[in-house]
Amino acid sequence: MCGITGYIGNVPFSEDKIKLLMLYNESRGKDSTGYYTPISDIQKSISEPNVFLSKKIKEDILFIGHCRRASMGMINLFNAHPFKYSNIVGIHNGHIKEWKNLLPSEDKSINISLDSAALIFLLAKYKDPRILIELPGSVAVLFADTRQNFLFAFRNKERPLYYSQKKHQTYISSIPFSLQAIGFENIEEFKDDLIYKILPDGTMENVSLLYNDEINARLNTDIVAMGGKHKNKKVAFKNEMIKIKINKKDNSASFKSSIYQESEYIINKENFNIENVENFNIEKEEMIEENI
Repeated sequence: MCGITGYIGNVPFSEDKIKLLMLYNESRGKDSTGYYTPISDIQKSISEPNVFLSKKIKEDILFIGHCRRASMGMINLFNAHPFKYSNIVGIHNGHIKEWKNLLPSEDKSINISLDSAALIFLLAKYKDPRILIELPGSVAVLFADTRQNFLFAFRNKERPLYYSQKKHQTYISSIPFSLQAIGFENIEEFKDDLIYKILPDGTMENVSLLYNDEINARLNTDIVAMGGKHKNKKVAFKNEMIKIKINKKDNSASFKSSIYQESEYIINKENFNIENVENFNIEKEEMIEENI
């Protein structure tokens, strides 16, 4: 059990609010503390949160914070969150079963001693957050691409993660009443098994199906539903809920999972675009009224 805090907004976060959220999450872990912001990069320590947070945190438009309770691995700076691989920086609360088996054989020699570090490494390697849906075990995660001003959030039913929004500010915490303590009343829990892309203005997009055009081209994806064919064209749906099926034709990916075979997804993507995919079929299969 660990504590997660986060923020994204059009204006910088309040240092006092962020520190209060972190101190509440101290009850979920005291073995190490750390955070990431674009200005300060990664800052972490094996000090307890109340000691670590006595230092100033520079206010920024994005924040990812973690209070660790060590369930595996040594208590040291190397194992403290956040972790960063390539352009992906993130934190994790939970336990991933047999995580070493998820690492491709060519990456077994990389110095990774925790399931949480392995998770962030896999996100950086595959550049595809859909792997989160199929991870065995308990998962709540916040991560960001350091080249972009987005925050990604995901949880499954095994771990909590809450958010509250006000005036284009989104604060996130593992503990719901900590959000009330900073004056944010409308508290929601992230829904199970959905990957949220959170923009600075508070807009949330479900990216559980497709991440970007580069991934689609790399996977040579077939998107199949009732029919309808588009070849080497850009396809865009309006901002509405749709259900579609995905069937991956290329099985060369090292991360073996049903996510790369055939599954159904519900998405809300006004910018659901695919370019330069050699061969795919796509069509709306079912309209969904409920907002996600």
